[in-house]
Amino acid sequence: MDILKGAFHRLSNEYEILAEIGRVISSSLDIEEVYQQFAKEAKKLIDCDRVAVYLVDLEKKTVTATYVAGMEIEGLRIGDILPLEQSILSEIIESRSSLVIHTEDVTELDPQYPFMLEGFKCGLRSFLSIPLIFRDKFIGVLNFRSKALNAYSERDVQLGERIAAQIAGALDNSQLFLACRRAEENLRDVNTALKVLLKQREEDIIETEEKILANVEELVFPYIEKLKISPLDPNQTNYLTIIDNNLKEIISPFLNKIRSRNLHLTPQEIQIAQLIKSGKTTKEISELLNISEKGIEFHRGKLRRKLGLKGGKNTLSNHLSFLQQLP
Repeated sequence: MDILKGAFHRLSNEYEILAEIGRVISSSLDIEEVYQQFAKEAKKLIDCDRVAVYLVDLEKKTVTATYVAGMEIEGLRIGDILPLEQSILSEIIESRSSLVIHTEDVTELDPQYPFMLEGFKCGLRSFLSIPLIFRDKFIGVLNFRSKALNAYSERDVQLGERIAAQIAGALDNSQLFLACRRAEENLRDVNTALKVLLKQREEDIIETEEKILANVEELVFPYIEKLKISPLDPNQTNYLTIIDNNLKEIISPFLNKIRSRNLHLTPQEIQIAQLIKSGKTTKEISELLNISEKGIEFHRGKLRRKLGLKGGKNTLSNHLSFLQQLP
Protein backbone atom coordinates (compact mmCIF):
# COMPACT_ATOMS: atom_id res chain seq x y z
CA MET A 1 0.00 0.00 0.00
CA ASP A 2 2.77 2.47 0.96
CA ILE A 3 4.70 1.49 -2.18
CA LEU A 4 1.65 2.18 -4.35
CA LYS A 5 1.05 5.52 -2.65
CA GLY A 6 4.71 6.45 -3.06
CA ALA A 7 4.65 5.52 -6.74
CA PHE A 8 1.44 7.46 -7.25
CA HIS A 9 2.81 10.62 -5.58
CA ARG A 10 6.10 10.33 -7.50
CA LEU A 11 4.30 9.97 -10.83
CA SER A 12 1.92 12.80 -9.96
CA ASN A 13 4.88 15.03 -9.10
CA GLU A 14 6.65 14.11 -12.33
CA TYR A 15 3.49 14.80 -14.30
CA GLU A 16 3.09 18.22 -12.66
CA ILE A 17 6.69 19.15 -13.45
CA LEU A 18 6.38 17.95 -17.06
CA ALA A 19 3.16 19.92 -17.39
CA GLU A 20 4.91 23.01 -15.99
CA ILE A 21 7.76 22.54 -18.48
CA GLY A 22 5.16 22.39 -21.24
CA ARG A 23 3.53 25.56 -19.93
CA VAL A 24 6.86 27.38 -19.65
CA ILE A 25 7.97 26.34 -23.12
CA SER A 26 4.68 27.36 -24.71
CA SER A 27 4.61 30.72 -22.92
CA SER A 28 6.71 32.42 -25.59
CA LEU A 29 7.79 31.81 -29.16
CA ASP A 30 11.16 33.35 -28.27
CA ILE A 31 12.82 30.31 -26.66
CA GLU A 32 15.58 32.45 -25.12
CA GLU A 33 12.95 34.02 -22.86
CA VAL A 34 12.04 30.66 -21.29
CA TYR A 35 15.33 28.72 -21.16
CA GLN A 36 16.15 29.64 -17.57
CA GLN A 37 12.75 28.62 -16.19
CA PHE A 38 12.81 25.46 -18.31
CA ALA A 39 16.21 24.44 -16.90
CA LYS A 40 14.99 25.08 -13.34
CA GLU A 41 12.05 22.70 -13.83
CA ALA A 42 14.12 20.09 -15.71
CA LYS A 43 16.60 19.89 -12.82
CA LYS A 44 13.74 18.92 -10.50
CA LEU A 45 13.37 15.72 -12.54
CA ILE A 46 16.98 14.99 -13.48
CA ASP A 47 19.75 15.94 -11.07
CA CYS A 48 22.74 17.50 -12.83
CA ASP A 49 25.65 19.90 -12.51
CA ARG A 50 25.18 21.15 -16.06
CA VAL A 51 22.30 21.20 -18.52
CA ALA A 52 22.76 22.45 -22.06
CA VAL A 53 20.95 22.66 -25.38
CA TYR A 54 22.90 22.40 -28.63
CA LEU A 55 21.47 23.03 -32.09
CA VAL A 56 22.90 21.36 -35.16
CA ASP A 57 23.27 22.75 -38.67
CA LEU A 58 23.57 19.67 -40.88
CA GLU A 59 24.35 21.72 -43.98
CA LYS A 60 27.23 23.59 -42.36
CA LYS A 61 28.12 20.55 -40.19
CA THR A 62 28.32 22.69 -37.06
CA VAL A 63 26.94 22.59 -33.54
CA THR A 64 25.97 25.75 -31.61
CA ALA A 65 25.68 26.00 -27.82
CA THR A 66 22.28 27.68 -27.56
CA TYR A 67 21.77 27.46 -23.80
CA VAL A 68 23.93 26.41 -20.85
CA ALA A 69 23.12 26.34 -17.13
CA GLY A 70 25.51 25.25 -14.40
CA MET A 71 29.16 24.35 -14.79
CA GLU A 72 31.08 26.23 -17.47
CA ILE A 73 33.38 24.41 -19.88
CA GLU A 74 35.90 26.13 -22.11
CA GLY A 75 34.67 26.18 -25.71
CA LEU A 76 31.14 25.19 -24.74
CA ARG A 77 29.68 28.49 -23.63
CA ILE A 78 26.50 30.02 -25.02
CA GLY A 79 27.07 31.04 -28.63
CA ASP A 80 30.15 28.87 -29.13
CA ILE A 81 30.18 26.97 -32.42
CA LEU A 82 32.12 23.73 -32.87
CA PRO A 83 32.61 21.31 -35.77
CA LEU A 84 30.06 18.52 -35.81
CA GLU A 85 32.75 15.84 -36.15
CA GLN A 86 34.29 16.94 -32.83
CA SER A 87 30.99 16.50 -30.99
CA ILE A 88 29.37 13.36 -29.57
CA LEU A 89 26.32 14.68 -31.37
CA SER A 90 27.58 13.05 -34.58
CA GLU A 91 27.03 9.63 -32.98
CA ILE A 92 23.57 10.59 -31.75
CA ILE A 93 22.55 11.82 -35.21
CA GLU A 94 23.49 8.45 -36.64
CA SER A 95 21.69 6.39 -33.98
CA ARG A 96 18.85 8.89 -33.35
CA SER A 97 18.75 7.57 -29.77
CA SER A 98 19.85 8.72 -26.31
CA LEU A 99 23.39 8.11 -25.11
CA VAL A 100 24.53 7.49 -21.51
CA ILE A 101 28.18 7.36 -20.48
CA HIS A 102 29.44 6.72 -16.92
CA THR A 103 33.18 6.59 -16.39
CA GLU A 104 36.04 7.48 -14.05
CA ASP A 105 38.62 6.49 -16.65
CA VAL A 106 39.42 9.17 -19.23
CA THR A 107 40.78 6.51 -21.60
CA GLU A 108 37.24 5.20 -22.01
CA LEU A 109 36.26 8.45 -23.72
CA ASP A 110 36.76 8.71 -27.48
CA PRO A 111 39.62 11.20 -28.13
CA GLN A 112 37.87 12.31 -31.31
CA TYR A 113 35.44 14.23 -29.07
CA PRO A 114 37.71 16.77 -27.33
CA PHE A 115 34.86 18.71 -25.76
CA MET A 116 33.68 15.67 -23.83
CA LEU A 117 37.26 15.29 -22.60
CA GLU A 118 37.13 18.93 -21.46
CA GLY A 119 34.04 18.10 -19.43
CA PHE A 120 35.83 15.14 -17.84
CA LYS A 121 38.75 17.43 -16.90
CA CYS A 122 36.24 19.70 -15.14
CA GLY A 123 35.09 16.78 -12.97
CA LEU A 124 32.12 15.42 -14.91
CA ARG A 125 31.68 11.65 -14.66
CA SER A 126 28.14 11.01 -15.95
CA PHE A 127 26.96 12.08 -19.40
CA LEU A 128 23.36 11.90 -20.66
CA SER A 129 22.64 13.14 -24.18
CA ILE A 130 19.14 13.09 -25.67
CA PRO A 131 18.32 13.84 -29.32
CA LEU A 132 15.94 16.68 -30.08
CA ILE A 133 13.80 15.42 -32.95
CA PHE A 134 10.61 17.03 -34.16
CA ARG A 135 8.50 15.52 -36.94
CA ASP A 136 11.46 13.37 -37.92
CA LYS A 137 13.70 16.43 -38.21
CA PHE A 138 16.92 16.32 -36.16
CA ILE A 139 17.23 19.67 -34.39
CA GLY A 140 19.94 19.17 -31.80
CA VAL A 141 20.66 17.56 -28.45
CA LEU A 142 19.70 18.08 -24.79
CA ASN A 143 22.62 17.33 -22.46
CA PHE A 144 22.62 16.57 -18.75
CA ARG A 145 26.01 16.28 -17.03
CA SER A 146 26.86 15.28 -13.46
CA LYS A 147 29.99 15.02 -11.33
CA ALA A 148 28.52 11.95 -9.65
CA LEU A 149 29.39 8.55 -11.11
CA ASN A 150 26.49 6.43 -12.39
CA ALA A 151 24.14 9.38 -11.94
CA TYR A 152 21.68 8.43 -14.68
CA SER A 153 19.34 5.46 -14.72
CA GLU A 154 16.97 4.19 -17.38
CA ARG A 155 14.23 6.20 -15.65
CA ASP A 156 16.31 9.38 -16.13
CA VAL A 157 16.64 8.53 -19.82
CA GLN A 158 12.85 8.14 -20.12
CA LEU A 159 12.19 11.43 -18.32
CA GLY A 160 14.84 13.18 -20.41
CA GLU A 161 13.26 11.92 -23.60
CA ARG A 162 9.84 13.20 -22.52
CA ILE A 163 11.37 16.61 -21.75
CA ALA A 164 13.16 16.57 -25.11
CA ALA A 165 9.89 15.74 -26.90
CA GLN A 166 8.39 18.95 -25.49
CA ILE A 167 11.33 21.27 -26.05
CA ALA A 168 12.08 19.99 -29.58
CA GLY A 169 8.81 21.38 -30.90
CA ALA A 170 9.41 24.67 -29.09
CA LEU A 171 12.90 24.93 -30.57
CA ASP A 172 11.57 24.23 -34.04
CA ASN A 173 8.88 26.86 -33.49
CA SER A 174 11.49 29.25 -32.16
CA GLN A 175 13.57 28.84 -35.30
CA LEU A 176 10.49 29.57 -37.39
CA PHE A 177 9.74 32.54 -35.17
CA LEU A 178 13.23 33.95 -35.61
CA ALA A 179 12.95 33.44 -39.34
CA CYS A 180 9.64 35.31 -39.26
CA ARG A 181 11.16 38.12 -37.26
CA ARG A 182 14.04 38.47 -39.72
CA ALA A 183 11.53 38.47 -42.57
CA GLU A 184 9.54 41.17 -40.83
CA GLU A 185 12.64 43.28 -40.31
CA ASN A 186 13.43 42.96 -44.00
CA LEU A 187 9.79 43.64 -44.92
CA ARG A 188 9.58 40.38 -46.92
CA ASP A 189 7.07 37.56 -46.76
CA VAL A 190 5.79 38.61 -43.33
CA ASN A 191 2.19 37.49 -43.79
CA THR A 192 3.13 34.14 -45.35
CA ALA A 193 5.61 33.36 -42.58
CA LEU A 194 3.11 34.19 -39.83
CA LYS A 195 0.42 32.02 -41.41
CA VAL A 196 2.82 29.09 -41.54
CA LEU A 197 3.85 29.69 -37.93
CA LEU A 198 0.27 29.94 -36.66
CA LYS A 199 -0.78 26.80 -38.53
CA GLN A 200 2.12 24.86 -37.06
CA ARG A 201 1.36 26.29 -33.63
CA GLU A 202 -2.20 24.95 -33.82
CA GLU A 203 -0.90 21.53 -34.87
CA ASP A 204 1.54 21.57 -31.94
CA ILE A 205 -1.24 22.39 -29.47
CA ILE A 206 -3.23 19.41 -30.73
CA GLU A 207 -0.18 17.15 -30.42
CA THR A 208 0.52 18.43 -26.89
CA GLU A 209 -3.08 17.78 -25.79
CA GLU A 210 -2.88 14.25 -27.17
CA LYS A 211 0.41 13.64 -25.33
CA ILE A 212 -1.00 14.93 -22.05
CA LEU A 213 -4.06 12.71 -22.43
CA ALA A 214 -1.90 9.68 -23.20
CA ASN A 215 0.44 10.39 -20.25
CA VAL A 216 -2.42 10.67 -17.76
CA GLU A 217 -4.11 7.52 -19.02
CA GLU A 218 -0.85 5.55 -19.07
CA LEU A 219 1.02 6.86 -16.01
CA VAL A 220 -1.67 8.00 -13.55
CA PHE A 221 -5.00 6.22 -13.99
CA PRO A 222 -3.56 2.67 -13.60
CA TYR A 223 -2.26 3.58 -10.14
CA ILE A 224 -5.57 5.19 -9.20
CA GLU A 225 -7.33 1.93 -10.12
CA LYS A 226 -4.88 -0.02 -7.95
CA LEU A 227 -5.52 2.32 -5.03
CA LYS A 228 -9.29 1.89 -5.47
CA ILE A 229 -9.03 -1.82 -4.67
CA SER A 230 -6.68 -1.20 -1.75
CA PRO A 231 -7.89 -0.99 1.86
CA LEU A 232 -8.63 2.72 2.38
CA ASP A 233 -10.50 4.54 5.13
CA PRO A 234 -13.58 6.62 4.14
CA ASN A 235 -11.65 9.91 3.96
CA GLN A 236 -8.95 8.38 1.76
CA THR A 237 -11.60 6.87 -0.51
CA ASN A 238 -13.31 10.25 -0.77
CA TYR A 239 -10.06 12.03 -1.61
CA LEU A 240 -9.17 9.38 -4.20
CA THR A 241 -12.57 9.84 -5.83
CA ILE A 242 -11.99 13.60 -5.99
CA ILE A 243 -8.52 13.09 -7.54
CA ASP A 244 -9.98 10.67 -10.09
CA ASN A 245 -12.82 13.01 -11.00
CA ASN A 246 -10.58 16.08 -11.22
CA LEU A 247 -8.09 14.34 -13.49
CA LYS A 248 -10.92 13.26 -15.75
CA GLU A 249 -12.15 16.83 -15.82
CA ILE A 250 -8.68 18.09 -16.72
CA ILE A 251 -8.51 15.89 -19.79
CA SER A 252 -12.12 16.49 -20.74
CA PRO A 253 -13.26 19.42 -22.87
CA PHE A 254 -15.49 20.74 -20.06
CA LEU A 255 -13.17 23.47 -18.73
CA ASN A 256 -12.16 24.62 -22.19
CA LYS A 257 -15.82 24.93 -23.18
CA ILE A 258 -16.61 27.05 -20.15
CA ARG A 259 -13.55 29.27 -20.74
CA SER A 260 -14.27 29.56 -24.47
CA ARG A 261 -17.54 31.29 -23.63
CA ASN A 262 -15.62 34.12 -21.90
CA LEU A 263 -17.44 33.57 -18.61
CA HIS A 264 -14.43 34.79 -16.59
CA LEU A 265 -14.86 32.17 -13.88
CA THR A 266 -12.43 32.23 -10.96
CA PRO A 267 -10.43 29.05 -10.14
CA GLN A 268 -12.71 28.46 -7.12
CA GLU A 269 -15.85 28.90 -9.24
CA ILE A 270 -14.51 26.38 -11.75
CA GLN A 271 -13.78 23.95 -8.90
CA ILE A 272 -17.30 24.36 -7.48
CA ALA A 273 -18.80 24.04 -10.99
CA GLN A 274 -16.99 20.73 -11.43
CA LEU A 275 -18.39 19.38 -8.15
CA ILE A 276 -21.91 20.58 -8.95
CA LYS A 277 -21.76 18.92 -12.37
CA SER A 278 -20.60 15.67 -10.75
CA GLY A 279 -23.76 15.66 -8.59
CA LYS A 280 -22.40 16.89 -5.25
CA THR A 281 -24.85 18.67 -2.92
CA THR A 282 -24.19 22.02 -1.28
CA LYS A 283 -23.45 20.26 2.02
CA GLU A 284 -21.02 17.82 0.37
CA ILE A 285 -19.20 20.63 -1.46
CA SER A 286 -19.04 22.62 1.78
CA GLU A 287 -17.37 19.70 3.58
CA LEU A 288 -14.96 18.94 0.72
CA LEU A 289 -13.78 22.54 0.24
CA ASN A 290 -14.05 23.60 3.89
CA ILE A 291 -16.32 26.50 2.91
CA SER A 292 -19.60 27.29 4.71
CA GLU A 293 -22.84 26.19 3.05
CA LYS A 294 -23.80 29.85 2.85
CA GLY A 295 -20.58 30.51 0.96
CA ILE A 296 -21.32 27.68 -1.49
CA GLU A 297 -24.81 29.05 -2.07
CA PHE A 298 -23.25 32.46 -2.78
CA HIS A 299 -20.97 30.92 -5.41
CA ARG A 300 -23.91 29.02 -6.89
CA GLY A 301 -25.72 32.33 -7.35
CA LYS A 302 -22.71 33.89 -9.07
CA LEU A 303 -22.40 30.89 -11.39
CA ARG A 304 -26.07 31.13 -12.35
CA ARG A 305 -25.69 34.83 -13.15
CA LYS A 306 -22.55 34.29 -15.24
CA LEU A 307 -24.21 31.41 -17.10
CA GLY A 308 -27.30 33.52 -17.72
CA LEU A 309 -29.66 31.25 -15.79
CA LYS A 310 -32.84 32.96 -14.59
CA GLY A 311 -35.59 31.45 -12.48
CA GLY A 312 -35.63 27.80 -11.46
CA LYS A 313 -36.60 26.05 -14.69
CA ASN A 314 -33.07 24.91 -15.52
CA THR A 315 -30.88 23.60 -12.70
CA LEU A 316 -27.24 24.59 -12.50
CA SER A 317 -26.16 20.94 -12.61
CA ASN A 318 -28.17 20.24 -15.77
CA HIS A 319 -26.85 23.36 -17.50
CA LEU A 320 -23.23 22.48 -16.72
CA SER A 321 -23.78 18.96 -18.05
CA PHE A 322 -25.35 20.49 -21.18
CA LEU A 323 -22.25 22.65 -21.73
CA GLN A 324 -20.04 19.56 -21.66
CA GLN A 325 -22.09 17.91 -24.39
CA LEU A 326 -21.80 20.86 -26.77
CA PRO A 327 -19.38 20.45 -29.73
